[in-house]
Amino acid sequence: MIAHLAVFVSLGCWLVSTLLIPPSIGSAPAPPYPAWAHTHMVWLGNTDGNQTSTLQLVNDYLAHGIPVGGVDVDSEWEQGYNNFVTNTQKYPNITQMVATLKQKNINVIFWITSMINKDSSNFQYGLSHGYYLNDGKTIKWWHGEGAFLDYSNPDAVAWWHSLMDNVLDAGVVGWKCDGTDPYVMELVEIKGKKGLLTPHEYGHMYYSDFFDYTRQKAGPDALIWSRPVDALDTDTDYFYWEYSPRNVCFAGWVGDQDPEYHGLEIALNHILESARRKYVNFGSDIGGYRTDKSALGRPRDVFLRWAQLGCFCPLMENGGQGEHRPWMFGDDILTLYRVLAVTHTELGPYLYTTGTNAFYAGDSSMTPVEVDSFLLGKDIFVAPIIKNVTSRMVLFPDEGALWVGYWNKTISYKGGSIKEVDAPLEEIPAFSRSGSIIPMHVTSPYSMHGDVTSEKAITLLVTHPMHACESSDTHALDRTVSMLEPFEWNTITVTMSHKCASSHALHLEVAEGPSRPVMWMITGVPAPRAVDVDNQLVTEVVHTRTEPTTIQPGYEFHATQGIDVPSRQGALRAMHNHDVSWTHETDTQILWVKATSSSSSSSVRITWNL
Repeated sequence: MIAHLAVFVSLGCWLVSTLLIPPSIGSAPAPPYPAWAHTHMVWLGNTDGNQTSTLQLVNDYLAHGIPVGGVDVDSEWEQGYNNFVTNTQKYPNITQMVATLKQKNINVIFWITSMINKDSSNFQYGLSHGYYLNDGKTIKWWHGEGAFLDYSNPDAVAWWHSLMDNVLDAGVVGWKCDGTDPYVMELVEIKGKKGLLTPHEYGHMYYSDFFDYTRQKAGPDALIWSRPVDALDTDTDYFYWEYSPRNVCFAGWVGDQDPEYHGLEIALNHILESARRKYVNFGSDIGGYRTDKSALGRPRDVFLRWAQLGCFCPLMENGGQGEHRPWMFGDDILTLYRVLAVTHTELGPYLYTTGTNAFYAGDSSMTPVEVDSFLLGKDIFVAPIIKNVTSRMVLFPDEGALWVGYWNKTISYKGGSIKEVDAPLEEIPAFSRSGSIIPMHVTSPYSMHGDVTSEKAITLLVTHPMHACESSDTHALDRTVSMLEPFEWNTITVTMSHKCASSHALHLEVAEGPSRPVMWMITGVPAPRAVDVDNQLVTEVVHTRTEPTTIQPGYEFHATQGIDVPSRQGALRAMHNHDVSWTHETDTQILWVKATSSSSSSSVRITWNL
């Protein structure tokens, strides 16, 4: 089941709007894919992967404070391509491995294709029963020579499903479906039991069957990685090919790139082209899949710039050939990577909402802006760094909007303007829209949007709500934001009304929600005259600045963003000792309000004398 938070926003008037309601299963809306698609996922290349190294990889990430929600087991896990029989020398007990990871709330997918090699133990059985395209004609591919399963033959599909069960019954919930389907073009005429097929018809059968059958077996947690758009000509990057059908591509990766800035640029090109073609969710192999001849297999700066892009993609995944473990690139890269992985993970409710609504609207989670930047949803704007530079020109979208730094919330740019923006190696130009409410699930202190005690709360980032008052005393900004999170459906309506006058009043109301705290992080506002929660006046929390006053390891980045880290840590700690509380940061102009109600609703009213 899924919990559903609808956030209705109005500045100057009450909003009347219709929330997109997806199709339903029975009385409950049907989520098209699982929320864990937006977790941080990791994997090892086929030569490095085995049961021991996979479990060690996950433990090392977690020990370094980096969240992990999914693991891909790459090729070479089978005894043959593709017979679904585990190579027990590398993976002696996949059921135990999957169960161990599941206890850590980590889901597992296995690499696969629809080809059966001549030397695979199941090849002759399929051949003798007529289960392959073109009477079993074989094609050479990167893992050998094999034939294609005939998805137009129901008996062949039933046999294939019985083989898949060997893995699905171990608790695996998905697959990384690699891109062998364009090889069917080498057959010239693609002949199945039910007649001729086009390459795209075959590809759609391949990806859809893996998604649909796994969902039938594993339930709503089922997920596949599959390519949305990739270039068949990887040298020129001109000829784009649509691989997976849109309706099963909820965790798309855009192919294999070289570990260099040009590879990063190609990955971004494929990501934006996938968005133009209305695929829902996608990302790329952080650092590039391929490796160079250096000790690490990729430059430190390229790895970090790629991770910055991955942070603000719907899919954030890290793996491939060579070294991909962030702690191997130095403590500075580790610290920054941790912030990025935590930031991506806490954006899960925003990403899940965005992806779900995009799917049912026939749209994408991303909207390209010019040729090298994008909107993530409607309220986050990102201008990636894909060259060896420390600044870039940025065209800010949507004239009339104000774009506020995602981490340094004291900087802002007007929509419609073209500005040169500083981008030191540790920072990607990323911004949130004024007047927006971004739902988050904060579980770690490393993003500075909360701390570990925030895990049981709903965190709502409200960006510069007073900006609407700068142009008019009666200006109104109407919006709808919805929050989706796992486990059960709950509809939470949040209404925001801001009166623009000499005495500003901001009214925030949460209704029909679960009985748990709501943490409001409201940026761009001065210290209020009064804050009341459920009509009760709340006194500002008194806190002691965390000692020592020096920046603790892991928070160096935030100190460069104008954040008094020890002070914020002390304030958040003090707030969580109270059911209702508030505090204001003078330097950053951020107001924190915690509201807890014993019922399914709460009301916050904030007033200023300006």
